[in-house]
Amino acid sequence: MKKEIEKLKVKLEHYLNELEKGNYDVEQEVVDFETEIMEMVRQFDYQDDFRYKGNPYELNALKSIIIDIKRLKNEFDFYDEETELDMMFPNRHDDDFDNDDMSYDSVFGDD
Repeated sequence: MKKEIEKLKVKLEHYLNELEKGNYDVEQEVVDFETEIMEMVRQFDYQDDFRYKGNPYELNALKSIIIDIKRLKNEFDFYDEETELDMMFPNRHDDDFDNDDMSYDSVFGDD
């Protein structure tokens, strides 16, 4: 797993270099990368496997990468549509949420 962690760190460094060069086309890749890492952390959190509880290096390294990604996104002022929607409609992932509530008309009370 340590080799995989190092590969993830190299990938993050690649994105940082691209953004510093002005290549903002990688923004969506960074967002997708963050989602991938967050899913890996969730998997660690839900596993009862002793090796993860006994050696937290992997989990801590993944959380550290997430923190670095968030810093990168703040530094380069990323726009994340999903985050914006979550802020505007915090209950949009609920089972009983009506997608019509997100329409332009419903925001202003028009029918």
